Amino acid sequence: MNLKGDKLVTAGTDGVVFEITHKATDLKKAQLDINTCIKDDVRLSGKQVRSDMFERYLKDAPELKKLGYYILEV
Repeated sequence: MNLKGDKLVTAGTDGVVFEITHKATDLKKAQLDINTCIKDDVRLSGKQVRSDMFERYLKDAPELKKLGYYILEV
């Protein structure tokens, strides 16, 4: 998702979105663990995986907070 003005928008509608939860105290380790899980255990044709989810989040979090969205404090 991206911010466009004060709205969250998606990059497109041609994919399958799903959620993986993970408990960790370090965001970088969590990202590595999640990516390993997706790479090894998720089987989807044409699978694409983002590897910048937390770097992107850390960049966008201050603006999301100003807009009133709940954010994870890191």
